[in-house]
Amino acid sequence: MNSNRYPRQYSEYALSCELVILRRGFSIQELLVSIAIIAILLALILPAVQQARQAAHRAHCASNLRQLGVALHNYHDRYNLFPPGNINGISMFARILPDIEQTAIFSRIDFQDYDSPVNSDVRNTPIPLLHCPMDGVSVNTNKTNYVGNCGTGVQSNGQFLGMFGPIDGFGGQPIAAAEIVDGLSNTVAYSESLVSTDASPDEQREAPFRVVWRFGGAKDADLEDFLSACDALPTTADLSSIDRGRDWLSGNGAYTLYNHSQTPNRKSCSFQDSILFGSYVANSLHTGGVNIGLADGSVRFVGNDIDKDIWRASATRSGREGTEGF
Repeated sequence: MNSNRYPRQYSEYALSCELVILRRGFSIQELLVSIAIIAILLALILPAVQQARQAAHRAHCASNLRQLGVALHNYHDRYNLFPPGNINGISMFARILPDIEQTAIFSRIDFQDYDSPVNSDVRNTPIPLLHCPMDGVSVNTNKTNYVGNCGTGVQSNGQFLGMFGPIDGFGGQPIAAAEIVDGLSNTVAYSESLVSTDASPDEQREAPFRVVWRFGGAKDADLEDFLSACDALPTTADLSSIDRGRDWLSGNGAYTLYNHSQTPNRKSCSFQDSILFGSYVANSLHTGGVNIGLADGSVRFVGNDIDKDIWRASATRSGREGTEGF
């Protein structure tokens, strides 16, 4: 057939169609290579995204603590005292509500009795500023991820010398800035706590830092022996009835307070369910440590490996211990 019978444009069109018909799809080998490349990219990108997300959550938590520190000082400016840790069963958080834009809730509280009927609805109201987004359990609940420092625990010095006392008549009274002789920048006001869940006991044991473990020893047991025994408790041990972060309104011990008897991110244990006699530890889901809010309003991150003596010294307001390296 004489190709000259067809116009040039037709010949080019036929050739392009032929090329299209001859073009093949991906081979199995090419598909596998593409999948491998995508998997490698995801492996590189996802950890970076996760790290960025965790960093954002940590910064959010630090910002919350900073706002709580400002509220603490606003309260002190009005009354020349910091809020008490527990008077009539009411926490320090309840008293600074006007300073964190929660005046409406503040006005509904009966400060004479935690168990007052008018407080039943109040204490079930979520306070978003008290939630750390790293701990998804607390979001949209009445729980708090932030807890006040009540010292090093009754076992180690016989009294509570932190920023907030745990009970009326037992160091629960408010203190003034002048009483923090160790220095506002050397004394911790707040830290973080994972909250307890409503899961079954077996499920709770899978998250050992969220719960308080029940220890049957005597109240006057040596502190270091008690802490060692607490660390060594198996996951089959008894659980305490004490709930960490139970509700922000309650001023009772481990609910909205903690102590520095043990360094961050360890187990918390109570002596036979006693709120006063126990080790209630600062903990979080942040990698490597916890955020703390100091009495001067500043915020910093403290690693799990902090020296125990320095950690304890940072908890007392007038212990005159050295905090070099803190």
